[in-house]
Amino acid sequence: MSAEAISQWNEFEDLPRYENPPVIETVLSVQFDPLLDSSHLGLLWHKYRDRFPTFEEKPPIKPAFEIFDRKEMIKFRQESEFTISDIPPLRRCWFIQEDKTRLIQVQNDRFIINWRKVTGNETYISYPNFFQDFQAEYDVFNSFLKQEHLTENFIVNQCEITYVNHIHMPDGQDTHSNFNKIFSYFIPKINRPILPVPENSEIKFRYRILDKDGSPLGRLHVTIEPKMKKDETNIYEMNLTCRGGPLNENIDGITGFFNIGHVWIVNAFDALTTKMMHEFWEKIND
Repeated sequence: MSAEAISQWNEFEDLPRYENPPVIETVLSVQFDPLLDSSHLGLLWHKYRDRFPTFEEKPPIKPAFEIFDRKEMIKFRQESEFTISDIPPLRRCWFIQEDKTRLIQVQNDRFIINWRKVTGNETYISYPNFFQDFQAEYDVFNSFLKQEHLTENFIVNQCEITYVNHIHMPDGQDTHSNFNKIFSYFIPKINRPILPVPENSEIKFRYRILDKDGSPLGRLHVTIEPKMKKDETNIYEMNLTCRGGPLNENIDGITGFFNIGHVWIVNAFDALTTKMMHEFWEKIND
């Protein structure tokens, strides 16, 4: 895809905006062909340690691909199910900032940066600012790959952008039973009054993201699940993830897909939630 085609997706000044969006976490992730081993991860932390002083280990995230050809999908599933190794999977490493709002995650085939609310009082970081954070830390990662002579085998195969929202009703109203007041798409009326209002609801959607020629670039995944916070407040967790291959082999291809994903996620969030909630979140523009 040409730079001109990429730039057509990069305009998001007119996207819906809110003074108090319910976003509690944003994630930018790059997946690549398996490359790193445990020695690399230890060395890599020293590149970030002055700004991300806390280190934790987590189970690895399984590879995820958006596949549109049926035969390729069947082949991928078969290979995933029957992969056998006598070496245990390499752990995922967390490098955590002192205030815990930002963290970097690295495993043998992923580089991820997260922004998240910890106390609940943190100011939401806008996408342009968050992407600048990603780019700065990704540059450090790339410098490390060059230092370790790994760049020749570094092949990005998927990009992923995620927004996690914790949504509750205003004025202390019960959230779980008011699904249809929060989300604009759902809960049709049942003609026969046998069933009461649902106690809670759970929804999953997948949408194809197409380029200007109608070819698939990736998918938008939307999940809405009833959850309970630590203070026992009922919420709906709305997770929106765009995943697909980079638009080209350069950093511009990664940037281009992230920008597309951002546009899709913001527009989907706005379309799938009600005007009442938009007022509650203090929508700025229409």
